[in-house]
Amino acid sequence: MRQAVRTLPSGYEERGRFTLKSRSTLLMLNLFGLGLVLASAWFFITIASFLRPEAEGLVFVFRLEGLQSLLFLLLLIVTIVLTLILHEAVHGLGFWLLAGVKPKFAFRGTYAYAAAPGWYIPANIYFWIGIAPLVVLSLLAIALIALVPLSALTYVILAAVMNFSGAVGDIWVAIQLLRAPRGSLALDQGDDITLFAPSRSSAD
Repeated sequence: MRQAVRTLPSGYEERGRFTLKSRSTLLMLNLFGLGLVLASAWFFITIASFLRPEAEGLVFVFRLEGLQSLLFLLLLIVTIVLTLILHEAVHGLGFWLLAGVKPKFAFRGTYAYAAAPGWYIPANIYFWIGIAPLVVLSLLAIALIALVPLSALTYVILAAVMNFSGAVGDIWVAIQLLRAPRGSLALDQGDDITLFAPSRSSAD
């Protein structure tokens, strides 16, 4: 199947589910995400050291005095919000361009998501929709690291690390999709993703 459909085809059965409503899942993702924070911080700082050797010793150095502390806090908030918006916007663009469906955006307090409720999307397409923010925004961050003024470099790296570690759920789902049977479909309800595949009896 090469396109999203509204009705689950006959002969399909549920093969797996990923839900953010589960506390154990959220705990696992948070622990894994912490590891991604450390790994991605090392990666992007290394990239910055290679592309901008003149920035050595200047990244993540702040003088938090008076108005400078307020400016830092404001820029930090803007970085967090902008990164979150861009991450979900890329997901939404993926739904629109790759699957041909209109995305739905929502915020659930501790996390945000873009989804396509009611649409069964081929797993090979859904895979790229899922990892698009990780790939696209990481490449954008590397380009910005090479181009932005040194004063903005720390915020670009922060955004890159937040986007990378924030993709922990996307990475987990992508791994499941790689293991899914051929012809599988994904139903993305936002905080609940269900994977369907041709039933074993029909496959036989």
